[in-house]
Amino acid sequence: MTAPMGVRRAAIALSALALAAMAFAAEPASPLPLRPLVVRDGTLLYQDGGQVSLWGVNFQTPLYWEYRYESRPVGIPLDSEALNRLTDANLDHLGLIGVQILRVHLCPGDLADGEGNLRASPFLDALDHLLVRCRERGLYLYLSLINDMHTNRFSDSFMAGRKRSEWLFADDFLAKATRFAAALLDHRNRYDGTRLGDDPALAVIEPINEPSYPGLATLRDTPAFAGGWRQYQDWLSARGREGEPAEAAFAVYRQARVLAAVERYLAAIRSAGAKQPLVWNLNWPGMVGGHEDVFQAVADSSVEAVSFCLYPGQADLPEAYWKHPRDLTAGNYLPYVRRACTGYGELGCLRGQRFAGKAKLVYEFETFFNQSAHLYPAMAAGFRSLGAQIATMWHYRLLPAAQHQGGSHFLSLPCTPAKALGFLVAGRVFASTPRFASLEGIFDAAGGRAGGPGWQAAHAGDQAWWCADGTLVHAGSVGAEAVGGVRAETLRAIAGRGASPVAAWEGSGAYFLHIGADAIDLQILPDVAYERPFWQPVPAGPASAAPMCRLDGGAVHRFALALPGWGPDARVTSLVDGRAPAVDGPGLSFQAAPGRYRLERR
Repeated sequence: MTAPMGVRRAAIALSALALAAMAFAAEPASPLPLRPLVVRDGTLLYQDGGQVSLWGVNFQTPLYWEYRYESRPVGIPLDSEALNRLTDANLDHLGLIGVQILRVHLCPGDLADGEGNLRASPFLDALDHLLVRCRERGLYLYLSLINDMHTNRFSDSFMAGRKRSEWLFADDFLAKATRFAAALLDHRNRYDGTRLGDDPALAVIEPINEPSYPGLATLRDTPAFAGGWRQYQDWLSARGREGEPAEAAFAVYRQARVLAAVERYLAAIRSAGAKQPLVWNLNWPGMVGGHEDVFQAVADSSVEAVSFCLYPGQADLPEAYWKHPRDLTAGNYLPYVRRACTGYGELGCLRGQRFAGKAKLVYEFETFFNQSAHLYPAMAAGFRSLGAQIATMWHYRLLPAAQHQGGSHFLSLPCTPAKALGFLVAGRVFASTPRFASLEGIFDAAGGRAGGPGWQAAHAGDQAWWCADGTLVHAGSVGAEAVGGVRAETLRAIAGRGASPVAAWEGSGAYFLHIGADAIDLQILPDVAYERPFWQPVPAGPASAAPMCRLDGGAVHRFALALPGWGPDARVTSLVDGRAPAVDGPGLSFQAAPGRYRLERR
């Protein structure tokens, strides 16, 4: 059967990318080899020594929600082999943008029966396959066990019809959810028999993605909480607190209930023999408001780390934001990032003493409906000011769907090259910025830029670049300010879009250079052209009939290099078809199509 047009286009684009062999050079604080992580005194460490600093993305092939809304519309069949091919075809992008860790949050509605027992599923198989690939590539996995996105693959799962507010307070749900958590971690990988709880790639475990905490009215008025309401009344009576202000008494009760539920989840995970650091998800900026009791319960618990998210721009749209899309790229969200990372009522509370003994992670972040390159690096600096040691963007968009579906969360190296290079800059910033660094010296007073040694992110002109440690990364054309006092001959890796004082590519895709003493490896990605705005909803009808962007792997543009010792006498060979393009000067210049090239001194 002929493949759908969207799948054929993606296959052509992936072939043009030729990504299989090259990850971007000189990755900071490389996590290889994979080894266990531990938390000591609130610091995430490798068990054999050294502070952890891992930058990554959410990668969701083991999730029916992603399949239903992104993969199925472009003709991907629902079977294990197809999902695993999708994983393999897209993982190579991630090495080029400096990804060191993947986060996966699971929906038990894709994996479990009505009692919380594990069942066979293409999505369990996709998780097994992804873990094998992580081990092969030296990628860590951050696993969140329980979520619901209203797209259960199995209608008889214990998740079906259960509200998020029940996940901690409904005893019957707790019993099934903890059974699922233990069973999943005891599951043996279909491909090599490795028990999930023992998998070397599994870095940290988060019991729940974005838990909810019922308030007094919810506990009283929800039928599923009838037993909980009676328990609360008994608690009040036993302590003689019936006459106290209702909200004050309930906060004391809720703190104890949340603490008990958290410990119950942790006990289930530990009972399965999992030794990884355990993380409790503290949701979004401002969550502490109305939840001081919850935050204190988490601080008092035995979890070793806490996680948070950040979505600059989300508050500028109505709550059902997918129904009210709008391009926010032109907005200046640098002041918001600074405010969110410093204000106690936003995320600043995480720097308080009660969380001093917990490591900090960012479970999700994104430049919301925003294709700017400069915001990621500023966010990375903000995360480090809060002490974060792991950060994972939500979520990396996979080809072929990425060519058809944009929206609020949209990062794809082929389809969003400038933003992807901003992400690469941000990974360097995340690794190089000291934990708990003050933002006073990083964000300027006018709110228009952020920067530090070797990097800059500015709203004006959407600037994002890094130049240090032998590496230059720039998300758009830059001048001498980006390379500063760095001698060109000391550069060993360049990732760019547009032109810099040392290299230029006239196409719209990104390019990557690995520079050796006598040879250079060059990789050029396809041109990208938008057919419709990235933020608009997918039109009605087959997605293959309405691509959002087109990737042109046959476009030919001039590539020029201005590195000392490299001139028109060099030999250039295409690693795609073996051709040798004609080379001229000044410096080293030739006509190139997207693909991979080898440059050698004669």
